[in-house]
Amino acid sequence: MTLKIRPILLASGNSKRFGENKLLYSLNNKPIICHIMDELFNLVEKKVVTTPFVVTQYEEVSALAKKRDFRVLWNNFPQNGISESIKIGVLADNHADAYIFLTGDQPYLKAEVIEGFIQGFINAGKELACVVSDDSMGSPTIFSKKYRNELLSLNGDIGGKIIIKKNKSGIFFYNVDFHAMKDIDEKIDLDNTF
Repeated sequence: MTLKIRPILLASGNSKRFGENKLLYSLNNKPIICHIMDELFNLVEKKVVTTPFVVTQYEEVSALAKKRDFRVLWNNFPQNGISESIKIGVLADNHADAYIFLTGDQPYLKAEVIEGFIQGFINAGKELACVVSDDSMGSPTIFSKKYRNELLSLNGDIGGKIIIKKNKSGIFFYNVDFHAMKDIDEKIDLDNTF
């Protein structure tokens, strides 16, 4: 049986520490968010994942998503924190077997890493999955539909890691190079290593 895994790309943050909208900042001649969008596009083409949902408050991000035939979900309350984006994404698909959450500020995350992570999750038969590097948990994460209600119960600037931390025995951990899961919070985090 093929699992229906829905990618939810979280792209609603305010980039306060970056000083401008980091998702649109050019890195290697394209906006930061386009790096992860292009990797997801490759996975859709290979039928590894279903059509990604992009949760955003930005018209420019919406336009970039639509160019790739991704579905745009509007976050009208980004001030409510990351939980708002998670809930918007989950509510938009009642039929997914699992949700993989990714963030728009991870330009170094490659399709083969995401695919390996998903395949490992499926093979492990677990209900939760998280990438790790040197015992540090990162993004992306995967939640089976079993955790749908818990995801919908999140509030404020608290993401799904709180669910993962409560259920450590039921998690598939996927080891990656730290660079692969590196996110961009400040301009000092940028490098041109691809």
